Amino acid sequence: MGATSHAAIDLLTHREDAILLFWPLDHSFRMPGLVSQWDLAGAGGILMALEAAACLLVLVYIFFIAARMLRQTRMMF
Repeated sequence: MGATSHAAIDLLTHREDAILLFWPLDHSFRMPGLVSQWDLAGAGGILMALEAAACLLVLVYIFFIAARMLRQTRMMF
């Protein structure tokens, strides 16, 4: 699931540096995405903000899971 969703997002967000769609069978055909994740004048700034927010949410989630596990282990002793 993770690799598939990553590949789908790559297909949509790589415009100038599009991926080789049929590699290793074809080394020249590239499918440009709808937006570029690097173009700050376009949607790049929005994509960077969304990526940063997603990373922050994952870190908060990991912190709460770790804190809950720590509380549970303290209760057992």
